[in-house]
Amino acid sequence: MSGSPRYVMLICSLPHHGPLFGATRPPLSRIRLHQCLAQLEEDDRADHEIVARLLDWSRHTIDRKDADIVRDARSLIPKLSSPFARELVEWRLEFRSAVAALRRRQQGESRPPPSPDWGYGRWIPTITAHWTEPALGIGRAFPWIDEARSLLATGASVELERLLLDVVWRDLERRSEGHEFDFEAVLLYCLRWEVIARWTRYTAEAATTRFDHLVREGLADIDLESIAA
Repeated sequence: MSGSPRYVMLICSLPHHGPLFGATRPPLSRIRLHQCLAQLEEDDRADHEIVARLLDWSRHTIDRKDADIVRDARSLIPKLSSPFARELVEWRLEFRSAVAALRRRQQGESRPPPSPDWGYGRWIPTITAHWTEPALGIGRAFPWIDEARSLLATGASVELERLLLDVVWRDLERRSEGHEFDFEAVLLYCLRWEVIARWTRYTAEAATTRFDHLVREGLADIDLESIAA
């Protein structure tokens, strides 16, 4: 889709993101990305801020409850002027709710939460009714959920993160068709940036944790007092 000269210049100023799992860092810094986004038109800037507030998990402090996020979603999504952005945000929140249900059940919650505000979207009644089923009754809508459940059950955290981010990445790629130099293209770029940032941060943290574990294992059979002497 063609766009305004402003968005043509903006898109052309953004470096290519490349493949997700080949990345070692985002294609540009968060500060530089925000500087580029200053070129957004006013209405689009407002939409982008709503999307970022709802989907950028780094903005969610540890004390925020699920109900707070759901309340924000119900309040902010109707304010989005872009139907594209609205549909995208709703899918991502439904995706997160499905993952949250898996995690809750894995942590021993044998019944769904009494309040429906633990999750967002059209699938909450279905998940609630099929809580004890392996795929939560949403296997057709979320074909990845069985694999995610298995990885979660075995504690394969890196593999699970990779699977979930790949699902999101593929959805963003699908939505990008027909959008090259418009607001939707900018929005998709920002969301891809967030996925890359999350993956590279996660793998870096996982590598550090693994290194610390190996160090501890390596020192386990060493008499530290004899070394100190």
